[in-house]
Amino acid sequence: MPDHLFAYIVIRLNTGSRGDAARDLSPAQVDFHHGLVDLNPAGRQQTKKFRAVVPLTAFLRAFLGMRSSHAGPYVHWHGKRLKGVKKAWNKARKAAGLPEWFVPKILRHTVGTELRRRKVVGWDVSAQLGHKKGESAPTTENYAKFDPDYLAGPRDAIDAWMMELAAKVPRMQAVLDLGNPSDASAMPLRVGGVAGGTTETLVPSRFPVVGGTGFEPVTPTMSR
Repeated sequence: MPDHLFAYIVIRLNTGSRGDAARDLSPAQVDFHHGLVDLNPAGRQQTKKFRAVVPLTAFLRAFLGMRSSHAGPYVHWHGKRLKGVKKAWNKARKAAGLPEWFVPKILRHTVGTELRRRKVVGWDVSAQLGHKKGESAPTTENYAKFDPDYLAGPRDAIDAWMMELAAKVPRMQAVLDLGNPSDASAMPLRVGGVAGGTTETLVPSRFPVVGGTGFEPVTPTMSR
């Protein structure tokens, strides 16, 4: 699996973001101090597909800490933002023997389903996925994201999920083993992972996913 596709998948699984938001994500949007990820870049106007501010999971903190320090997007090809991942995705999907319906949109649907399966309350799942639009909330709500417990349910559930996946996917285990030492207190590193690149699929056997029509209607952009 190419590096940019792995980064794209990790970001989407850890944020619940849509594909374009994952491809846009750059260091300027990540607040490592407060543990927040603003999925909407500065200067971009919000649309009906609201991009939320979500908690920075421990796994994503370790992963992004290992990425290049360039100012461009984390998902890139030689420093340039990608318009889509369809070609790389389909190549990886075929190599893994996965069906045609296994498209990128499944990642977002699966995050939502996994959070509910882990008993995260519906309001928090909605906030994590950006279903709550940016209405005129009271001023105090603008500071809610700085609460240490902001969306703690989704954050902790995703991290527990990443730990389970890492036990089956060597490349994810390597993130835990080789994560930024300065963030060690935020991520319990484990010994015995496989360092370096691997050719395994990110989808272990019996990985439960939700099809492309689980939460939103199928659209022409679902394969991006």
